Amino acid sequence: MQHATRSRRARGFTLLELMVVVTILGLLAAVVIPGISRAIAEARFETARAQMANIGTAVEMFRMSKRHFPPELKTLTVADQTGEPFIAHIPADPWGEAYDYVIVSKKRYEIRCRGADQEAGTDDDLIHPLVIRDR
Repeated sequence: MQHATRSRRARGFTLLELMVVVTILGLLAAVVIPGISRAIAEARFETARAQMANIGTAVEMFRMSKRHFPPELKTLTVADQTGEPFIAHIPADPWGEAYDYVIVSKKRYEIRCRGADQEAGTDDDLIHPLVIRDR
């Protein structure tokens, strides 16, 4: 008799036990996935900010060397008289699009990222300005 009970238990989980496990896993996923999504979104914005700062540094180095802003970002990737470019390459933003580069005046430029929605002028846009102050 004891042998028959042991073999029944050895067969595996009951349907009820499997349903409980699946429910618990579903609840855990419902709690964890939104947090992961928020963390990924924030990481993309931080990556964009860092890339824009690096591009801004290259623009400033170009401006100090040439005494004017580069006409477009790809100018920064061309070797200057030292034989080195100001930046190796212009990265795409974290959403796969190009950064916008706008010369506002002789003393101001902006690098712009359209954010996740890829539309200019919305709440998720990022702008990296540089203003040259007279000394």
